[in-house]
Amino acid sequence: MPSLNIVILGPAGSGKTYLTWKFGEWIKNNTSNSVSFINFDPGVEWLPYKPDFDIKKFFSVQELMKRKHLGPNGALIECMNLMIKNKNKIKNEIYKLKTDFRVIDLPGQLEIFIFHPVVEILKIFERTTVGLFLIPSELLTPSGIAVSELLSLATKLRIEIPTVNIISKGDKIKNKKIIEKLILKPEILRKNIEELKIGVEKDLVFAIADIVEKISKSSRIIQVSAKKEKNIDILYGLVHEMLCSCGEI
Repeated sequence: MPSLNIVILGPAGSGKTYLTWKFGEWIKNNTSNSVSFINFDPGVEWLPYKPDFDIKKFFSVQELMKRKHLGPNGALIECMNLMIKNKNKIKNEIYKLKTDFRVIDLPGQLEIFIFHPVVEILKIFERTTVGLFLIPSELLTPSGIAVSELLSLATKLRIEIPTVNIISKGDKIKNKKIIEKLILKPEILRKNIEELKIGVEKDLVFAIADIVEKISKSSRIIQVSAKKEKNIDILYGLVHEMLCSCGEI
């Protein structure tokens, strides 16, 4: 059976790297499955896990900033271009990792990765691939949820793999009842979005509310705390559900 690939997605600061580490370690410690860690972030300066594949083996943001006199974003874009150029080398290195699971950590600046042609590199993985899109608890306001849902939808359309939304940093949520109402009852979220004072963009907000409501109704969202290792077991079960629904395991 080919490796099962789990791609960790989400905006900057959503906890992708920490969840990559904790989720991978949980799988190793609580199941009979082997795990390899893959770092696709050429700009990260420190990782809590030891990567079995590290894109920085080929190039890094820091090195390109010095050598080509680029700013951080310019260097990251150059790294994305180099990832495309070295696609076959990267694929060969990753395919050497014969583990049951590969947990894949993407760049912190997800938007640059997703809206760059480099997103096609995710297709080097076998079809047994699912994505986890992290919505950090700091964004759990009506407008934050709307923006996160739309970014999640755009991401799903770009990567073309089964993806579900996960609330990360669940230990920081202060009023869980209100958050649950906003997430589990789309009509409440819609009402809150429509009450935002944004002037002439009101019609656009109505359209966004409709989109978010449709997304929310068709999704099952769980709250995870990598820091406290809360609901990691539920997350593992959800991944298996996703793979089973695709007929992969």
